[in-house]
Amino acid sequence: MKILEKWNHYFRLINILGLLLVSICFVFIHFNSNPAETQLTYLPLLLPLFFLLPIKKEIYRDEIKFLILILCIFSSSILSYAVQGEIFIQDFRSHWIYLISIGIFVVLIQSKISKNYLFIILVMSSFLVVYDVFLEYFGNGMRGSATHGKPIFFGNIALTTGLVSLILSLNKDNHWLVRSSLLLSAAFGIAGSIWSQTRGGWVFLILFIVIFAYNYILHSKNKRRSLSYGVCSFIILCIMALPFKGAIESRISSGYSNIGNYFSGGNAGTSVGLRFELWRVAAEQFIDNPLIGSARSGFLAKKNQMIAKGEVIPATKSFEHAHSDVFWTMGTKGLLGLLTLYGLYMFLFRFYYTNSGRKEVRMYALSGLTVVSGYLVYGLSESFFSMKLGIGYFIIINAILMRLICTHPQHRDVPLVLLQGNH
Repeated sequence: MKILEKWNHYFRLINILGLLLVSICFVFIHFNSNPAETQLTYLPLLLPLFFLLPIKKEIYRDEIKFLILILCIFSSSILSYAVQGEIFIQDFRSHWIYLISIGIFVVLIQSKISKNYLFIILVMSSFLVVYDVFLEYFGNGMRGSATHGKPIFFGNIALTTGLVSLILSLNKDNHWLVRSSLLLSAAFGIAGSIWSQTRGGWVFLILFIVIFAYNYILHSKNKRRSLSYGVCSFIILCIMALPFKGAIESRISSGYSNIGNYFSGGNAGTSVGLRFELWRVAAEQFIDNPLIGSARSGFLAKKNQMIAKGEVIPATKSFEHAHSDVFWTMGTKGLLGLLTLYGLYMFLFRFYYTNSGRKEVRMYALSGLTVVSGYLVYGLSESFFSMKLGIGYFIIINAILMRLICTHPQHRDVPLVLLQGNH
C-alpha cells in the first residue's frame, strides 16, 4: 500500500507539470505571441498523454458539454475544409488548436486547483502586459507591436484579464494582499488595452464600466460609499489614460472620419473602411456557400474576384481574413459554423448566469460572463476565433473558471469518475 501511495504521489507531481505547461502558455499569450503560438501548436499533442497517468479523474457534466461544443466547432471546420480538400495544408493549422481543450481538461480533471492558482496566473500575466507597455513607452514602440507582436490580441486579452482581476478583487473573503494584487492586475490589464489603441476593446470597456457600476451601486448596502468608490475608480482610470491622451483622441477621431469617408464615397483604404470591404467579401462568400462555407481559400478567391471586378478596393489584397468572427465564420464555415460558435457562447452564458446566483461562486461566474461578453464584442471587428491566441486564451480561462465553479463543495452536480486511482 505504501508503494502505491508513493507512486501515486509521483504521478501527481507529473500531472502538476502539465498544469505548469498550461499556466506558462496562458501567461505567454499576454507577453509574446511567437512563443505562445509555438506552445499552442504542441500542447494539443502533448497534454492528452497525461491521461495515461493512473490517478483519480473526475469530470462534471457541464465540463463535458463545454468540451463537446468545442469539438463541434472543430468538426464544422473539418467539414468545411475537407470539402475544399484543405485539411492537411497550412490554412487549416490554426483549427487544430481546438483540440487543446481535450488536453486542458485531461490535466484539470486530475488536479485539485484552487482560486489561488487562478489569481497567480492572472497577476503574472498582467505584470508581463505592463512590462511590454513600459518597454515600448520608453523605447519608442507602439501598441504592443514590437514586444507582443499582435497589438489587437494583446490589447483585448490584456483587457479581459484586467476586468476578470477587477471582479475577483471585490471578494472580501480574500486577504487584503490578494485583493491589492488583483487590483494592480486590473490596472495593468486596462493599461495594456489603452496602450494597444484597440477601439473594439475600448467599446467593451465602456460597456463594462456602465453595467458594472450600475449593478455594483444598485445592489450595494451602502450606496453612498459604493458611489464614492466608483467615482474614485473613474478618476484613477482617467489618470491612467493621461499619458496616452493624444493616441486615444487620435484613434477615436480617426474612427469617426473613417466611417464618414467610407459612406460618403471617399477613402475606403482606412482601418475601418478596409474592414467594411472585407465584410462585403465574406458576405458574398456566404451567399455562394451558405451551409458549410468555402474555407479560407474561398475567401481569398472571392476577394481576388471582387478586386478584379472593381467591387472592393485593391488594398484588401494584403488581408487574409475578414476581421470579424461573425463574417469570417459565416464565410468560411457557413451556417453550421455560426451555429456551433454561437451555440458555445449561449451555453456559457447560461452556465455562468445560472451560477451567478450562488454567492459562493458568484465572482467566478461574473468573470466568465465578462470573458464571453468581451469575446462577443471583440469578435465584431476582429477574427478572434481564427487565430491560435484567441482560441487558446478563451478555452484556458473558461476551463479554469468552470472547474472552480464545478468543484466547489456546494456545487449540486456529482462528478463522473473516469478512474478511481490509488488513495
